[in-house]
This record gives sequence, structure tokens and C-alpha cells, in this order.
Amino acid sequence: MKILMENFKKFLHEDDKTPVSLPDVGKVALYHDKESDNQQIILYYMSSRGPFVFGACGIDKLSEKDTPCIPTTYQVSSIYTHPNYRGEGWSKVMYGIAFFLANRMGWGVTSDHWTSTSASAKERSWDKLISRSQLTTKKTPFGNDEFDYEKETSDPFDDCDYPAGGLPATNKSWFMKDYSVFADLYRNLKNNHINIMTTVSNKKQVERGLSDDAARIHRVMNESVIFYFSSLWHDLHNCLWKNL
Repeated sequence: MKILMENFKKFLHEDDKTPVSLPDVGKVALYHDKESDNQQIILYYMSSRGPFVFGACGIDKLSEKDTPCIPTTYQVSSIYTHPNYRGEGWSKVMYGIAFFLANRMGWGVTSDHWTSTSASAKERSWDKLISRSQLTTKKTPFGNDEFDYEKETSDPFDDCDYPAGGLPATNKSWFMKDYSVFADLYRNLKNNHINIMTTVSNKKQVERGLSDDAARIHRVMNESVIFYFSSLWHDLHNCLWKNL
């Protein structure tokens, strides 16, 4: 575990001079709620009151029959870290595991195309990953590597719907060059979950509770985004009418 974390820290901070301390991984568990088209990565630890979810990441299939989006591509539809655990590398852990789970199946990964990605998340995550040259693009059989939102190309495999929330963090489907660096971390965190589940009498109920907590977090996040854009439109609407 010590060697694993040292290698992982090196990966996280290959462009930084100051290392960031990580929580004690030995006490953290990962529950991977697996559905074929919609998956959840849930990070938690056991408190005296039960499981406490402090990180959650949704990985959802973007590619559809009419909008292949450079098949097959999955999107990081939402990602959350509890305020008390931000700045410790857990968002990077979840992004890395998302790439590991998708890329090992031959699937590309892109940013949220349902409600778009916040500017801060784009800058903290996608821009850094791309600028570090840690990613390489997935291409269609015709060699295109950008989503075609307006059907401007003759390539049927790059057709994709524009995000409802506005400009996407990225308009490409990506592979992480060294996604395997997250394999052992994923398995260790997952094994912690398996070990914890051997100590409870209601495994299915506990896992359902973890999934419900993650779903509640994502729902609140989406409602916040919708509220933000609604408020923005309301303010813009008032401003336009005042100036007519």
C-alpha cells in the first residue's frame, strides 16, 4: 500500500512542486454500483453512525444510436467531494478510476454532456489533464476526433448532441495514456468495501443506502446547476427589458 500511494502521489503531482497529503486510504472504501449504461463510484468510510459518503462520481453512457458521439463514449456526468475532503486529491482519484473503468473496456471518456461542466471543474480537471498530455483522443473509423454538434461532417460516428447547459468542458472522447496506474488503487479501495460488507448483516441494504446517498448528492448538484442557469436567464431577461 505504501508503494502504491507513493506512485499515485507522483502521478498526481508530476507538474507540482508541493505534494498534497492524502487521507488514510486504509479507512476509505469504494463501492462500485455497476449498471451497464450508468455507473457510480462511491467513496465512503464507516463512522460510528454508519457509512459516510464523501465522494461520488457518475459515469454514464453518452453514445446512442442516433448520436454515436465517437462510439463508444461515456461521460463523467457528475463528480462531488465533500468540502472537508477537497484539496486532498480525491476528485483526481475519481476521475482516474472513471478513466480506468472505461478505457480498459475500450470506451472513451468525456465531460458532462447532460448539463455541462462548471468553469471551475473544467479548469481544475479537464484543462489540466489535457494540458499535461496525459490524454489521447479516441477517433471514429473515419479518423475524426471531435464531436459534431451541428452535423457539419459526413462522418455519422461523430454526431453528438450539444450539452443542454452550454459549452462542454471538452468536445472530444479521451483515453488516459496510463490509466492502469489506478488499477491497484481501485482494487484496494474496492477490497476495503468487500471487507466492510463481511461485518454487516444487511449488505444489500447498506449498498442501497450508499447508492441512494450518491443519487441524492447528484440530484442536489443538478438542481443547483438548473437553478443557476434559471437565475442567470431571469437576470438577463430583466436586464434586456429594462434597456428596451
